[in-house]
Amino acid sequence: MIGGRLGYVFFYGSPIYLNEPIEILKTWKGGISSHGSAIGIIITLFIFKFYIKKPLLWLLDKALILALLAGSLIRIGNFFNSEKVGRKTNSNWGVIFKNDHFSTQVPRHPTQLYESFICFLMFLFFWNFYKNNRNPDGYVSSFVLIILFGLRYFIGYFFSDSITSIEQNLNIFFVFTGCVIYLVLQKYKL
Repeated sequence: MIGGRLGYVFFYGSPIYLNEPIEILKTWKGGISSHGSAIGIIITLFIFKFYIKKPLLWLLDKALILALLAGSLIRIGNFFNSEKVGRKTNSNWGVIFKNDHFSTQVPRHPTQLYESFICFLMFLFFWNFYKNNRNPDGYVSSFVLIILFGLRYFIGYFFSDSITSIEQNLNIFFVFTGCVIYLVLQKYKL
C-alpha cells in the first residue's frame, strides 16, 4: 500500500504534493500506482527474507504468482469505479462508463477487463507451472515480469489518455528487470 501510494506521488504526482505534503496521506482521494506497488513488494520481500531466511527469488516467485491474482481483482475494481478507461471504440464490446470523466458517454475499450483477464490467465498458468515444475528460484519471476509488463505495454495503447510515457517507461523497466534476472540465471546455471 505504501509503495503504491509513494509510486503514484513520485511517478505521477502533481506539484500539490510538494506544496502540501500532507496530501500524500489522503489516500481516499485516490492515487495508487501498480508500479509503485510492485517496487514496494520487492522491497518488503527483501526485508522479509532476512526474517524467514529464504532467498529473495524464492519469495519473489511465490509473491508474483499471488500478485497476478490480486492484479486481476484490482482491475475489476477499476472497471466498476470507471478508472483507467480505454479509448473510444465502435466495437461490440465497448462500454459506456457511468462515471466517464470525459463526459462524452461514448463506448470505450474496457482496458481494465483486458488486464484483469490477462492477469487471471497468467495466475492460473504460473500457479500450475510452479506446482508441476521444480525450476530453480527466479525463473517464474523473470517470466512473470517479462510477460505481464510486456503485455501491459501494448494494452497501454488502448487507454484513453494514450498512457503516459512514464507508465510505458516503467513497463519497459520491469520487462528489462525480468530479462536481467533470466540472463543471470542462465549465465550462472542457477
